[in-house]
Amino acid sequence: MTVTERPSVPGYWYPASVAPTSDASVLPTGLPAESPEATVRPQTDAVSETAAAAETAVLTPVLDERERAVAVLHAVRRFRGSDTAMRTRTATELSVNATDLAALRHLVNAERLGEQVSPTELSAHLAISSAATTKLLNRLALLGHIRREPHPTDRRAQLIVATAEAHAAIRQVLGHSHARMLDVVTAFSADEQQTIIRFLDGLGAAVGENGDAPS
Repeated sequence: MTVTERPSVPGYWYPASVAPTSDASVLPTGLPAESPEATVRPQTDAVSETAAAAETAVLTPVLDERERAVAVLHAVRRFRGSDTAMRTRTATELSVNATDLAALRHLVNAERLGEQVSPTELSAHLAISSAATTKLLNRLALLGHIRREPHPTDRRAQLIVATAEAHAAIRQVLGHSHARMLDVVTAFSADEQQTIIRFLDGLGAAVGENGDAPS
């Protein structure tokens, strides 16, 4: 019985230029070209044609679904590239490095949520040492981006807050970009926005901690 190998569909990390394809010119070892066993004969009877058509009808939606999914992941990759470029521009405008910017973003977000941030908590969030956190805070304080405040209930502890100048600088640098992003989001209906949220949250969980661990 002759088994026809189905062509592979290039995946997210699998360039189409190197995707394996079936090569009809390659024959099984030991079978001459004129051998009946080496020749794939066309199916001409009605039953075979019907079966082939049914198989094609089943396979085509599967392949199209895979290709659509890959196109979505490529769009996510393009967005990540644009987001990285925006972060780089922001860090340059604020005269900070990537880790400093991540610290500022965390402080601003914590303030929005009404949360307090200590040096220890910031160190854990950034996954850096206490010594590195101290140097980072000294840099940001020198630039006028953060200030240290006494903890309201623990005299031995400090809290870190972003200054009004830091908030103003971030709004100036990111304001136009955020406005354009909001315009894109508001162009979708409420139901579509919920679908996007579910998709992004699911994608985040898939690539998050232990996302690559075998299930």
